[in-house]
Amino acid sequence: MTGLAVDIRVREAVEAVQGAFEEFGERAFARAVQYSLNRVVIEGVNRFRDRMPIELRHATPFTLKAVRYELDKSRLSAVSNLDDIASAAFVLPLQSTWLKYALGEERRPGGDVGIEAYFPNEHQIYLPNEDGLQASFGVRPNAAGNYKAADMRLIGRALAAGYDRNTSYGGRWGAFEIKRGDRDAARLGVGVHARPPRGLAIHGRERLKDKMRRGKAVAPRTQFTAAGGRQVDVPTVVNMDRPRLLFLTQPDATYKPELTPSWEDEMKRAAFRIGDYLEEELIEKMEHAIAKGRKSR
Repeated sequence: MTGLAVDIRVREAVEAVQGAFEEFGERAFARAVQYSLNRVVIEGVNRFRDRMPIELRHATPFTLKAVRYELDKSRLSAVSNLDDIASAAFVLPLQSTWLKYALGEERRPGGDVGIEAYFPNEHQIYLPNEDGLQASFGVRPNAAGNYKAADMRLIGRALAAGYDRNTSYGGRWGAFEIKRGDRDAARLGVGVHARPPRGLAIHGRERLKDKMRRGKAVAPRTQFTAAGGRQVDVPTVVNMDRPRLLFLTQPDATYKPELTPSWEDEMKRAAFRIGDYLEEELIEKMEHAIAKGRKSR
């Protein structure tokens, strides 16, 4: 993941104390560097985890636990020279599918991650409009800002059913999509919209109902000629609400690496202390040697 690559520049600090370790042997120095580097990685990762909730909106505990460090404890006893030293940080595979866009991968194609799988066209980005989703389908995000799969499937089924203004879709809200280049007489805009249910005008128009109560209007009716020339007179049916925007759609999305600056900052701050860690290791070695010398007298 490109956003995790950072040059922590510890060579100068390591070389500054290398000579002091000579009397303890190359292996002792390599072990001290390995141990100190482990401490750098642990501190850097932990400090970065503390900053993630600040940088990410609606970060869940599952997401915040994504960044880990990999330490091979057996390496401390096995390392013999500087070429053997290794310590790593990584992002867990599942969380990396979305965190990669905050750690350096800029372009997100449709269908890569998100709610696209619930809709007929999986190859575009769907950006939720919270107000429209709540006003039409009664759908709300949870505390983490995510939508339930069951709710998205409901809208996906309504969208797949198609749009027909002459039906009420069982008296419920429906859904339809306006694509780029489509005729958009009402100027609703590109995206997925909720189609309101239809019903009798006398049930859906408050002003009309008020006039009827005051005797200033009668129930509206619609007349038309059916097949065979038969004249039909029926109560007027209207939309019971207005269309609501559910999702803006676009072919892809571009992201800024929101987490990369924090990651680089915390790892560099942790790496700055490697000199102190090596000095602590050197002092411990010297104290151990002194104690050992006293016992041998």
